[in-house]
Amino acid sequence: MILDIRTFYLLLTVGNIVMFGALMVFAKFSRLEGSLRLYAYAKLLQGLGMLMVFRREMFLGDFFIIMESALFFTGIFTEAFCLIYVGKQPGKRSMRIWSCGAVAVIATFSFLQMTGTTAWIIICFYAAIFAVTSLFIGIRLVFYNNDTKLKRFFGYFFLCMAIPHVIRGGDIVINHKGNVIFGSYSIQIAVLVFSYIHMLSSTMAYLLMSREIVDKELKLAATTDFLTGVTNRMQFTSLAKRMFALEIREAKSVAVFMFDIDNFKSINDSYGHPMGDRVLVHFATTISDIVRTEDIFARYGGEEFILMLPHTAIKEAEIIANRCKAIIARRLIEDDGIPSYTVSIGIAAMIPDNLDQLDLLIDQADQALLHAKKQGKNQFVKYTELV
Repeated sequence: MILDIRTFYLLLTVGNIVMFGALMVFAKFSRLEGSLRLYAYAKLLQGLGMLMVFRREMFLGDFFIIMESALFFTGIFTEAFCLIYVGKQPGKRSMRIWSCGAVAVIATFSFLQMTGTTAWIIICFYAAIFAVTSLFIGIRLVFYNNDTKLKRFFGYFFLCMAIPHVIRGGDIVINHKGNVIFGSYSIQIAVLVFSYIHMLSSTMAYLLMSREIVDKELKLAATTDFLTGVTNRMQFTSLAKRMFALEIREAKSVAVFMFDIDNFKSINDSYGHPMGDRVLVHFATTISDIVRTEDIFARYGGEEFILMLPHTAIKEAEIIANRCKAIIARRLIEDDGIPSYTVSIGIAAMIPDNLDQLDLLIDQADQALLHAKKQGKNQFVKYTELV
């Protein structure tokens, strides 16, 4: 059974236009923002460009052919741009480069068409553009914008999608086939099949990568303090339980620091709440820069922060507390835009033997913090000093 190329081509055309409609509806009701609508318009441009091919019998002029190709190439470049920069904000320079690239391709095609270039060369030009854009998307997703396994997977997919266009271009150069748009030869059929797969899979790739980004943002919002960027209290509790369980198995000491920024209300009253927020961010950033990767640092509430350190005895905790105070003082000297502030610290440590002792350890650190505040602030107190 010989495949009806016109019908297959029409399905590809209608598929792009229907995809545009579906994506626009999806964009209206989904949480996906960014370039989703731009990606949808890329599909529309491709569909309209392909649709105009069916009217060549009525309008055979060069201008009509250039218009259909301009629409199609613009759609191809826009789709590639959206896939590469999904979840990212491209700079003005990147946008100019892509725009200039699309204009250069359209101008080159227009020159070939207007100068009466042989049809097989023009078809080869099409194949080269398809191959290059697929390769470029694949390379970017595999080697540059490759922060997740999903992006790398789709990157390899687009690299594979370039293969049939490379084969088609090579066949055209060797055999000079391709002067008939709807020619039913084997490589033409294969390319259309791969193009249909590409149409469906590229949209799936864009939506899945966009969804992955939204999920990461939601997870980050649920586990991170929105102002300081450090772990929030709920996430701290979850991570602390896991760490505590590990320390129980290994019979290692765990230390907890409770920090409180001294006279924080006075800072807000004197300098305003925006400056108070800057102080919180300054403190959180300072401590985050010195803690180890295995430590858990979180905003516990208001101007109070908590730090949990595995494999840390009380003597080591005392050294770390002194270091924290010294670094805060040094950073304040370096940054004269932040009003001077001090912190009080409560420290507790134990070798736990059951999970219930986690709350006890935090409570001990809190009691030590209260004692530090009562003794005049700007100091650390160990819970062992209270018993």
